[in-house]
Amino acid sequence: MFRRHGGAYRQAHEGPLSRVERKVMGAIEACRTATLGGHVEHCMDCGLVRQAYNSCRNRHCPKCQGLAPAAPRARWGVSEWSGIPEACGRRHMRARRDQERIRALNDQMRADGPEGSGSNHWVVTRGVTGLGIDEVRRAIEAVRSCDKFDDDNDPYGEHDLGALEFAGHRLFWKIDYYALGLAGGSPDPSDPSVTARVLTIMLWWEY
Repeated sequence: MFRRHGGAYRQAHEGPLSRVERKVMGAIEACRTATLGGHVEHCMDCGLVRQAYNSCRNRHCPKCQGLAPAAPRARWGVSEWSGIPEACGRRHMRARRDQERIRALNDQMRADGPEGSGSNHWVVTRGVTGLGIDEVRRAIEAVRSCDKFDDDNDPYGEHDLGALEFAGHRLFWKIDYYALGLAGGSPDPSDPSVTARVLTIMLWWEY
């Protein structure tokens, strides 16, 4: 949202926005993009190499506020295990199990729908609400039944983001991971006892 509308918002609110607020917006917009550069993570045990953009690490960023310094290494996952030393393989297997657990929890949240969300939350933006209550219900059902995931729209294999054509509109949905009470990011999205999931359905221009 900041990347798409941040510049226009800052122009419209040039006076009220403080220097700190502008700095936070800039950090979130640059997070995990080429603006901050990238790095190569190399496993010293098995030789696994992964390239990734750098994170902003701003405490206000929804993606970074719950990350510990070692989180990028702890969340590695690979698809082939042959030739990996046993000790190293266990660490990567744990990351893969976390990924599979997160995917299962995300799929379960969508399958349960808003009525069975528990500590999780479903959010519909103003743009989607403006389509009318019947269209909102249909949009929710479309998100619940969404099963089109591939390397392009789901690079981390977590089923946490999707797009669909609906009632002549292009809709996005996404799942974010918060700590219980929504006070910051979740320390472990694979553990539902410490995680509140928030699924947001929006029109494409609201992303």
